[in-house]
Amino acid sequence: MKRTRKLLALAAAIAMLGLLPQVALAQDAPDGANPTVEDREHPHAIEKAKERAAVAITRRLKALDRIDARVSASKHVTDSHKRQLAGDYARAEAGLTALGRQIEDAETWKELRELTPLIATDYRVFLVILPKSHEVIVSDRMADGVVRLTGGAAKVLEAIERAEDAGFDMTEARRFLDVARDEIDAVSNGAVPVADRVIGLSAADWEEPAKSMLQAGKAALDQGRRDIRDAVEALKSACRAIKEAIGD
Repeated sequence: MKRTRKLLALAAAIAMLGLLPQVALAQDAPDGANPTVEDREHPHAIEKAKERAAVAITRRLKALDRIDARVSASKHVTDSHKRQLAGDYARAEAGLTALGRQIEDAETWKELRELTPLIATDYRVFLVILPKSHEVIVSDRMADGVVRLTGGAAKVLEAIERAEDAGFDMTEARRFLDVARDEIDAVSNGAVPVADRVIGLSAADWEEPAKSMLQAGKAALDQGRRDIRDAVEALKSACRAIKEAIGD
């Protein structure tokens, strides 16, 4: 009896060893791809791969449509930047659409293995096109903000000079105005140039220099937001100082 149990256990162990290579292959297969050549060439497997590729392409085309609409509707993005980005979107859409047709016409797993990675590598919609578009939008909006803040600072200066002509001490108001001007200059030199720096990036620039430039652009825009807030607060403080000095 004991000998029978040992033989059964040994048989089970041998059977498990036979399964191990299949398990290993299944774990290594990317994106659920079947490990054997026969299965990979099976029409059903190829169709499933085509479906996944179609979903990936559609996702990118929809993202391009959304960002195109946002840029077109923006009151801040310059006409030059709109034209350049629109060209990027049109080329990416045309390329992805053509690639989708190639993938649909593919008949072998080898063809699919060559074509499907191009969905990401040839266009970099999510890694380059969208991030640079968002940075252009924000950068151009900050450029408009600089124009408005500069105009506001000029009006504050006029008020200060009128008060000084009337004999009031505007030392405190001028101090706040100087702070505001410094913050405005920081935005002009840091955040505003971001649009022109990143707008020319393409899929071919990934991973470098695109990654570093986009990270630097984001950091400059984040700082620009803080600088704008500080400039606004400084101008408000200058106005309060004027009112306090003249007694209104």
